[in-house]
Amino acid sequence: MPGGFVGGSMKDFKKWVNKVRLGGGDLLSLDSGYSSKASSPSNGEKSSKSESRKSNGSFRFSLKSGDQRDENDDDLSESFNGIVEAPRFRGASSAVEPVSNNARRQPVLRESRSDYEEPSEKISQISEERDELKRKLESLAAEHDKIRSKDLSSSREIEELEETKEVLDKTVHSLRLELDSVKEERDSLKKLNESQASEIVKLQSNQTQFKKVVKEYEKMLEELMLEKNSSNLSTDKQVELLTAEYERVKTELQQRTEDLRETEIAFNSIHSKAERLKETVVVLMENEKKLKQALEEARTATLESDRVASQMVETAQDKIERAWSEVEEMKASKEREVSALRCQLRLMESELSSAQISYSQKEKEVKELSVIIEELLQSMGVKQKYLQRASGWRTFSSSLLRPSSEMKPSVQDIELEKRKQLIEMERYMLEEMGEQAPSVIPDSKWSELLSLNGPGSRRRFFMYLFKTEKARENELKKKAEHKIAQQLHREAVLAQRAANEHINYGLGQNSYLLKVYDRTIDMWGNYRLANAMKFGQTLLVDVGFDDQMSMRESRNCAEQLMNLFAANRMSPDPFHLRECSSGLSEKAIGLASLGNPLHFFGEDYHHDFFQEKLVYLTPHCRDDLIHWDHDAVYIVGAIVDKTKQEPLSLAKAKKLGLKFRRLPLDRYLE
Repeated sequence: MPGGFVGGSMKDFKKWVNKVRLGGGDLLSLDSGYSSKASSPSNGEKSSKSESRKSNGSFRFSLKSGDQRDENDDDLSESFNGIVEAPRFRGASSAVEPVSNNARRQPVLRESRSDYEEPSEKISQISEERDELKRKLESLAAEHDKIRSKDLSSSREIEELEETKEVLDKTVHSLRLELDSVKEERDSLKKLNESQASEIVKLQSNQTQFKKVVKEYEKMLEELMLEKNSSNLSTDKQVELLTAEYERVKTELQQRTEDLRETEIAFNSIHSKAERLKETVVVLMENEKKLKQALEEARTATLESDRVASQMVETAQDKIERAWSEVEEMKASKEREVSALRCQLRLMESELSSAQISYSQKEKEVKELSVIIEELLQSMGVKQKYLQRASGWRTFSSSLLRPSSEMKPSVQDIELEKRKQLIEMERYMLEEMGEQAPSVIPDSKWSELLSLNGPGSRRRFFMYLFKTEKARENELKKKAEHKIAQQLHREAVLAQRAANEHINYGLGQNSYLLKVYDRTIDMWGNYRLANAMKFGQTLLVDVGFDDQMSMRESRNCAEQLMNLFAANRMSPDPFHLRECSSGLSEKAIGLASLGNPLHFFGEDYHHDFFQEKLVYLTPHCRDDLIHWDHDAVYIVGAIVDKTKQEPLSLAKAKKLGLKFRRLPLDRYLE
């Protein structure tokens, strides 16, 4: 627009100020130039006068762009050496043109002195206005000093105000220089007289534009003051906030003090409780000492009672030993009587051998012999009740002693019968004394009972038979009770079904699930064993160590074999179990007669397989079985050696010339 800032905004204005800072030039550069054609009274030629100041990196602040000038332009063309930089100024528009040192100054005043008259009044008016502007700038500087004297809320605003002060100082200095230049120009204008008439109007318009700039500057200062006041208000608010925070901290401190006091009170109470607790602990420790002392006394009394009990046990054992010695003496006397009877029997045998003419005579002799045995038993003091129980044995003995053309009674048979009668008498005596003894000795246990020599071993065997008999009776009793309970349950279910017309679904009633009986499971397991006989790997169990084990060890071995059979039957890939040798099945009654699919064969089992395929598993060798051979035939020795441990299986493997290995139990089991 004419006479004003051409183009640009506040943003461009700030950019220009930054360029001035970086360029190192003055903030205000006065680049005024004017030329006037002044003619002397003699020749009437126009003369031009141009004054300019050049500075490195200066910018020309043009009041009018281009060479064209309006008629209202004044005769004064000014360029300022600085413009105030306010970081928060807004709204001022400016036109900035960079001017180099070599740039040609455009003439501002070109009118001839002869065209118009000297406007002295206007020049004086312009000078007054300039003085007024100077005063305003001084007042602005004073206001700046006042603003700077106040406390600033932040260091950033202080720096901005200091920069503003420096800019204002530079502006004042530039305005002073400008005033000096104006004076010089006024002198020159007086000389030019009438050459400035047309430029006065232009200068007036420029003056109005300058006034606008000053107003905008004042407006910026007012905004700065408002911002300063707002910062003061924010400072007051901060002071209020700090005061409130101080009050809050003070109240919190009081609260903490009260809490500390309460904590001290609680600590004192806890301390008193701890003291009381210490006293209680001391009392408890004293009680503990007393209890320990009482415990030691009780332990001493217990040891004394144990000693007395052990003495009583030893005394009882001595009495028992004496009783057994008496029994042995009685036995010896009875043996002497038996030897006498043997002599009589020999005489009777001789008589029988000579009296084989008729069968009636032989029967008579047998009757006489039975009478002699009855008299012998009566002489031993046997009661009539025992005689009735032993009648079966007398019948058995009479049948053994009954002479025939094929069998004759021997002395060993008579001795065996006498020993059985003595064992039966011992059992009867234990039963009458309230000891654990069976009511009847099973026929299958007589061979083992006759093999026992000492009375202690026979008593333990009687206890075993007693427990077995009672267990069988309890089992029969439980079966009877279970049968009665099943019958009652069946009757209750039938009564419920009769009362309810609807169908009952559930376990034991109408259901699509079929009951699987134990017999079905046994058949399924036996079928798997039958398939194993065809397709499974053979595993031999050597049961030929019967003569090396006692009856108890033989029974234990038989039970382990039955467990082996059950585990093999439930295995996903069962073995073909084959038991070789003989003897154990005779002692373990029922082992081979339970309907189990077991395969027994004799001693020469090593002839039924290739010898290089046979591997004897024994724990007495040093070679571990690392790799399992599915084509080999492994042999396991069925032996239980609780009393004596001898390498019997290793000796048998070496005797037969078979390979032997040891199961790596120590490697996989703890």
